[in-house]
Amino acid sequence: VVLGGLFSRGHRFLEPATSRELEARSLVASRRLMTVVPAALGVDAPLLGAAELAFEPLLVDPVAWIGPRSVVPQMASA
Repeated sequence: VVLGGLFSRGHRFLEPATSRELEARSLVASRRLMTVVPAALGVDAPLLGAAELAFEPLLVDPVAWIGPRSVVPQMASA
């Protein structure tokens, strides 16, 4: 389980209570396989995702952006 956004900042405070609740409410076999971690990108994840979408055409085909552009390249679909 990945805690993102503001929850990633509070992970160290939320972790003890989260672990207690997971122990009480999860199946033993499932709990052994589960970990709760803060998101690596923290609170900036939405901003970084938006920036990646904006730069997607450039990242997909950098050569298309060199020189004069009479036609804007189409975005690749995911």
